Amino acid sequence: MSLRSSLKQVQLDSSPSDETAKYFTVRAMITHVPRDDKRSIMYPGEPGTGAKLVQQPDQQWLCEKSQKLYAQPDYRFNLRFFMTDFSTGFYSSSTRNNLETEI
Repeated sequence: MSLRSSLKQVQLDSSPSDETAKYFTVRAMITHVPRDDKRSIMYPGEPGTGAKLVQQPDQQWLCEKSQKLYAQPDYRFNLRFFMTDFSTGFYSSSTRNNLETEI
């Protein structure tokens, strides 16, 4: 892929069976952020790992994966959006670390 690709070129260069992450640079516009009442764009995560935390009755936060308790969660973001350029458009998502550098 070239230094900057169109979204159509990214789609053509990717195969559905390829499960490895692809990183590319595009100039595109976010045209739609779906509103889903069942799914929030952020969730309370375990500091360091980002595993989902559940609030306990005593206001502590429990990681069900590691069984550790925390006083405060580290809120994590996972934003889903539709982006488009001159060639096509598609849904994508971005996590907190990517959003901090993209915005």
